[in-house]
This record gives sequence, structure tokens and C-alpha cells, in this order.
Amino acid sequence: MSGVVLTYTCGPNDLFMGTTKLKDGIASLTTPLPVCIGGHISGFKTESFVTSTAIDSFQGIEQNVTVDIYPESVLEVNIRKRMAGKETTSEGYEWAFRSNANRDVSVNEQVVLVLTRIPEVGEIEYVSQINYLGNQTSFPSIKLVPGFYELQAFLFKTNGLTIPQEIMRAGGETIIIPEIKFNETFYTGGITRNNEVGGFVEITYEDIKKQKLTIPILGLDSADFTTSTDLEQLNKIDDYVVENIDSFELIFE
Repeated sequence: MSGVVLTYTCGPNDLFMGTTKLKDGIASLTTPLPVCIGGHISGFKTESFVTSTAIDSFQGIEQNVTVDIYPESVLEVNIRKRMAGKETTSEGYEWAFRSNANRDVSVNEQVVLVLTRIPEVGEIEYVSQINYLGNQTSFPSIKLVPGFYELQAFLFKTNGLTIPQEIMRAGGETIIIPEIKFNETFYTGGITRNNEVGGFVEITYEDIKKQKLTIPILGLDSADFTTSTDLEQLNKIDDYVVENIDSFELIFE
């Protein structure tokens, strides 16, 4: 690919190498480099992503180095909720993952989605973000390049939530917990995938050739937030994801 601006980095020093030019159908650049152990070549081109390539350079020795360049791909994004909610047990109700419950994002919900590529040495940070609205009439699009990503998504209920007043008795005393009202947005789920939770997400060159990306996230059933103790489920979102990781794999099609 011609028109790629290349830089050679050795320790704290950056050296502008030049711009690739097309010759006989091959885009290339020939330039001398300073002697260096542990250097790397990186680059830049609009609407593309240039990978970083490690190289040790020596005086009087010619080397051929290939730098991979990926054009940004634009994919349609669909976000689907894998649900968790209260289930009837012999002791009353208990929160559980509903493996067969898959839902669209509702008209009164929105999702903030962030995909952050994990850079190799010398590579620039690459971040793609969208705001996904449940009342939209078409799917949003996202730009991606191959690599490993940290995935973060945050699901919000946009019309608030109210947990009614509770009356509890403990030790012969009556305890009244007043009504809890969330007037605006209320966090009801999402997903995190990184090296600590479920592993980074790998997106390959074959993946970005597809047209559509479906991203599963966890949704906590807002209708089941009926007591103050139900709010503890907000701290268990990562647990639901890790324990049911097969239900949260990205789907390219």
C-alpha cells in the first residue's frame, strides 16, 4: 500500500523513514537505519491501521521487513441481551442466569459500547465506540481492525426505576426502608471482557470481512428489582459473564 508514513523507533528516539511508494505493483521504501538492538518500525495511513514490526538493525547488513497494514472495516452492530432475573425456588425467589432468554435492547434502554485494541510495542491506541439506542430504526456501525480487544458495554434503563418501600422485622423491631427512586438512567447490565474477566476478545482479518457483528451483553431484568437487596446484583455482572462465557461470544456474519 502506497502513501504509508513509516517511523523507526530505537529507545526514546524516533526517526522519520519516509513514505512508501508504488513501484512495479509493490509499495516499498528503502532507507538506511542507525545501529540498534530492539528497535521497531511503525506507520500511519488514513483509514488504515499499521502494525508494528520489531527489527534489530546492523551496519552494512541489508534486511527486508514486511509491515502489515489493514484497512478499517465498517460493520453493522446488533446488541442482544442475555438475561438474568428472579426464579422461583423452594425458598422463595433467587436470581439466576436465563440461558434461553435473549432479548433486543428495549426502546427505553441504551448501551454505551467501547472496544479498545491492545497495542503491540510501537503501535498507536485504537478505540472504537458507539452509543446504541433501543429506539433507533437502523443498526449503528462500528470501525474495526484485526487484533485483541478489551470489550466494555454499559446497559442503561433511560426512564428510571422505583423500588417500593419495604417493611422488615428483626429482633422484635420493625424496620422501614423508604422507597428508592432512580429518576433518570439506571444501570441494568453490560459486559466486560479483558485479561481478568473472560479474556480479551480476538477479532481476526476474516472476521472484519463480514458485514454484521452481534455482541451479547448481560441484562438484569429491571422488573425483578423489587427490594433494596436486589441492587447487589449490579456487583455480580462479571460473575454471570464468566460463569456463562459461551453465551457471550461475538458473532460475525
